[in-house]
Amino acid sequence: MKEYAIELDTNGREISRDNTIGKNMYFIEGLCKGDLNNPSSLEHRTIKWYDENVLSKIYDPNAKFDDRKLRIDSATFIGDGILFRMGHSHFKEYKEPIDDPSKAEEWVKMGNVYFNDPCAFLPRAPGATGVVLTSDKHLIIGQREVGDGSMYEGCLQVTGGHIDFRENLYNLNVEGDVTREAGEMRVKPENIESLVFLGLFSNTKIGGSDVDFSYLIKTDIHSEFYTSGEWREVDDNEELEHSKNILDIPNYDSLQELLITNEFEGKETKDFIFSTRGILENIREGDLK
Repeated sequence: MKEYAIELDTNGREISRDNTIGKNMYFIEGLCKGDLNNPSSLEHRTIKWYDENVLSKIYDPNAKFDDRKLRIDSATFIGDGILFRMGHSHFKEYKEPIDDPSKAEEWVKMGNVYFNDPCAFLPRAPGATGVVLTSDKHLIIGQREVGDGSMYEGCLQVTGGHIDFRENLYNLNVEGDVTREAGEMRVKPENIESLVFLGLFSNTKIGGSDVDFSYLIKTDIHSEFYTSGEWREVDDNEELEHSKNILDIPNYDSLQELLITNEFEGKETKDFIFSTRGILENIREGDLK
């Protein structure tokens, strides 16, 4: 099974690099995941019901991290853009199918039965992720080091994290979230020359429960900043989730070797996080020239 799928809109059109060129992203209210205790209830999937009966019980405004998450319900291409319908979720929901993929399998079956939607009971809290492209056209990826014991631990990954929760969806700015997450790689907003959307990718191993908006991050930073180790010495209080075994991919041939053989410079590498493979497989030779 391929690690990732390109998400489809409600008409079966891929939310891919080619199909989204020049398209704006719009966000409106959609549905939350189905209630396992009342699986046929559509009311229990509304944001109003979910916030009053679920989020209100777990949200702590004084906590270090905001565990509230958004949820991708569906998307539709419209005139000049893509309309995303968003519900609410939270971090514990997001983690459940990652920690126990059998739950995702069960929930996919329930979704088909109750709503004719395999994703209806999946949390689908979206991330914003991207691979750094240096000024000399190298790709920089790392190895995940969080220590959470999840299916992603130790995998090759690019920079990324969850999209910030917004009560007002008008304020949702995916490119802003990608720019923030690039800070993990010591990329400042002023270092970013442009962002190229590569696709909306989901994790097929858990029924599409984990979903990432994925980008190519073109920067003015030279690859030597990473290969020399200088990037680790920058003290900006940003936590590193991939602080060792940086891979500097210098050209398209090296990228293809890595994708096809899982080897880099003759050495076997770890598996990829789903969206990292999606990103790398959608890099074109011209991007690296």
